[in-house]
Amino acid sequence: DDFVDCVFTTSNPLSSIGSVSAVYANVNSNPVPIPLKHLFDLLDQEGMESGITANNLTHIWKCNTYVLRFWVNILKNPEFLFDISKSHTMDACLSVVAQALMDSCSVSEERLTRDAPAGRLLFHKDVKKYKTTIRKYFDDIRNQPPVSRQQVKQYLSKLSNRYKNALLNTQSGVNIDRVTYGLFNLVNKHSETVTECLDNTGLSHQAQTFSSIRKAVV
Repeated sequence: DDFVDCVFTTSNPLSSIGSVSAVYANVNSNPVPIPLKHLFDLLDQEGMESGITANNLTHIWKCNTYVLRFWVNILKNPEFLFDISKSHTMDACLSVVAQALMDSCSVSEERLTRDAPAGRLLFHKDVKKYKTTIRKYFDDIRNQPPVSRQQVKQYLSKLSNRYKNALLNTQSGVNIDRVTYGLFNLVNKHSETVTECLDNTGLSHQAQTFSSIRKAVV
């Protein structure tokens, strides 16, 4: 009992300094990214065409694609974005915040007992508020004007050029060798799919070049 009381006492200063609230502020980003609006519209359309009337199901789809697969993944694995070494303490702290985010995506009401993991108890009393925040954000996205595929392509093209210029800038501090190595490992992992896509889109020469590079490196 003393341990549980200590857990709840600890959560108060963490909430007051905005550590968790700051995460939700970034999840509920404004203005809404164009690709996110396009993705959510596709999920809503799929739901309507499939005759799905339960809002909870489309809500789960959106949570899975945006909150869980992106934000929770980044929170638990910051090394995906930053060149850092994650300590055990950092990993434990980030896992607690990620768990609160996952609980906020649940459509069911779960009553936790004092025997539940401390990481889930820490921000459990705030989860209901965060659930409301996420639902409101999803509703706001639904009510925005639709975006076209062309708008999505233009947005991604601008984003690509922005980071391309950053990589080419020698003063940016970006380790190009590590970035290249990371990209190669990702592409190499899905080499068969990449080669097949290149062949199917009439880029057989690029597919042969890719295969040659793989054989030389691997």
